[in-house]
Amino acid sequence: MLPHLLDGRVNLELDLRGSEVWSRFPFGLKGYLKLKADNLLISKFGLDLINGGPSRNYELSGDQLLQAILPGDSGISNLEFTSLWEGDRVNFSSAFRLPVSQVSLRGQADLDDLNLRAKAYFISDPKDAITVVDASGTLKEPRFTLTAIARSEVRPGLYFDEEQTRTLLDAELTAKEQQNTLRRLLTGLREQALKLELRQQDALQQVLPYGEKTRLPRAPQLQENLPPADPSLSELEQLEQSILRR
Repeated sequence: MLPHLLDGRVNLELDLRGSEVWSRFPFGLKGYLKLKADNLLISKFGLDLINGGPSRNYELSGDQLLQAILPGDSGISNLEFTSLWEGDRVNFSSAFRLPVSQVSLRGQADLDDLNLRAKAYFISDPKDAITVVDASGTLKEPRFTLTAIARSEVRPGLYFDEEQTRTLLDAELTAKEQQNTLRRLLTGLREQALKLELRQQDALQQVLPYGEKTRLPRAPQLQENLPPADPSLSELEQLEQSILRR
């Protein structure tokens, strides 16, 4: 038995070409694959739940996300999906409507190492609920980061049983503790830099002849000594890496 029942008609347009042997399929293919559907109904696949519930952020595995949307069904309309195949790399994009939200998706998959990078936007019709979903990891073990940008009207959200709720809460507490530790470390480093600067100024004042005393130029700010920021990392991750390099 399939876990999801699908009702609707899908139009498929396919043009993929390659010179690789069959054992290498689907590597080395070039071309495109397109899907269109006017109306689809998918049971136990409540995508609308992603853009509902409280204003909370989640870090979920693929299995956790599928379980969280299991209680709902999806009515999908005006579906358009396009994938461009360039050897071992596939770029894809999609847009469709849910009963109360518009969804757009864009991403890239690498068939060689199975790496996945994608971002989806869920925007409710009155724009009072907005959720951004970032997909990462691999095609076999994807990870999803759900960020609640806006919440107003109360709508049904993701479902988690008691065990899953405890696991998520524990993960949130651990992440907050790590953030607080890094913030305290950053504050300590700034205080040490300031104390060092003051000691240098005092030492210079003592050795200079009378009338030539001056202030030591301010030491460069701590941030100026850090390596260039990696835009793919968060501020806390950049700080952690800079500390480890010292």
